[in-house]
Amino acid sequence: MEIRHFTVPFGRILEDSPELNFGPDDYCVIRPIFSRPATDIRSLAGRIGEVTDETDDSVVDRLIIDLLDQCILTWSLTGPDGPIAKPATPDALNALPGVLRGALFSFLTSYRGEGPNPTKGS
Repeated sequence: MEIRHFTVPFGRILEDSPELNFGPDDYCVIRPIFSRPATDIRSLAGRIGEVTDETDDSVVDRLIIDLLDQCILTWSLTGPDGPIAKPATPDALNALPGVLRGALFSFLTSYRGEGPNPTKGS
């Protein structure tokens, strides 16, 4: 068995985002959450299920940072002032444009990859 990784342009994560323009070097390599060990998925699913509109922002920030850590293997993003590192703290996460911060959570919790399964015959 091989766990597949997918190179995803940030423009794919934010397909409808007229306020941001991504270049060809703005991408990440993702290991979908569903390819993680079942114990990791259960833990994350429990935390995701606890998120409501009233959930403290710091709890949500920590969850997003953990998703980034577990699912994004490579992060390449450049802003107007140079490279933007993959957020590892709530301050770094909240320094991202709000539309990107929000899109990362929903994308990483639902993304399963692209294209056909290469091991299945046609």
